[in-house]
Amino acid sequence: MRYNLCGLLLYSDIPLPLKELKQEHRECNIFFLNNSGDMPHKKTTLIGALKGANGQDTISAYKGEDFYLLKIHGYLDFKISSNGRYITYYPKGTTLREHIWIGLFGPALSLALRLQGIITLHSSAIAYQDQAIVFLGDSGVGKSTLSAAFAIEDKYDLITDDVLPIYETGQEFYAAPGVPWIKLWPEVCNYFLENELEFTKVSPEIEKRYVTYSSDKVCICSRTCQLGRIYLLEPFAPTIAKKEIAIQPISPLEATFALVKHTFHGYALEGRILAKELRAYTRLVSRVPVYRIFYPKNFEVLRAVRSVILEPLREC
Repeated sequence: MRYNLCGLLLYSDIPLPLKELKQEHRECNIFFLNNSGDMPHKKTTLIGALKGANGQDTISAYKGEDFYLLKIHGYLDFKISSNGRYITYYPKGTTLREHIWIGLFGPALSLALRLQGIITLHSSAIAYQDQAIVFLGDSGVGKSTLSAAFAIEDKYDLITDDVLPIYETGQEFYAAPGVPWIKLWPEVCNYFLENELEFTKVSPEIEKRYVTYSSDKVCICSRTCQLGRIYLLEPFAPTIAKKEIAIQPISPLEATFALVKHTFHGYALEGRILAKELRAYTRLVSRVPVYRIFYPKNFEVLRAVRSVILEPLREC
């Protein structure tokens, strides 16, 4: 089965929650393969880990001689070839498909993209007049909620709600569509969609809901868009009134640090890959404006926030 994903052609030997391409014979860029056996024991070195709210490792990344290993603790492992073309998953016991999607469409896919030389941000993004407006920020700051306001209420196309692949072509940077869904907490679903029970939970232990391309509730982008602006969502600073919407430009150096920080699962890859990414980010911030944005975190202010974000683009 073949699918378009992140600007690439993906082959999978199990069905994925994406639109299958029935008449597609081009060579695939990424192969997603199931292996029901045990992970072959090979020497690896720990290169990074992501901790959960309880302080325990939830994802660990290892480097082998010619592969990377991602361990989603308690659920499954992913083996990724060093060229990023092959992703093989090894389930542990009875692995739910929801856990496969969380691992594949997040850490495994983002690492495979980076290994193929594609810079990858952890962000939400929407399309406005063929420009990508990107929202960065720490978990819980409101990236998905703001994107939902654009995509559900205003019917702008959603580019991504998680992994954002960025391609450099000539003097321009382009955002490719990510996985065609948005993940929302129940209270956000209830605000925008009235009934979160209509939508599937991300997994049994995670209350967020999937709102997918198969519903008529959210507009999904299917094209690449030129990067227009990047906004770093911030909590309120002491110098800003708490009822104010404030946008501040940031220096290229600060912007570069922000992009490095929000690289999706920025594990310590080889120095040559990190150096290449850093050079790409330096070029990006010289061509794409990056801003900090502060606003009260409540639903009622979102329409005004959207207006402030779009106003300079409407004037162009």
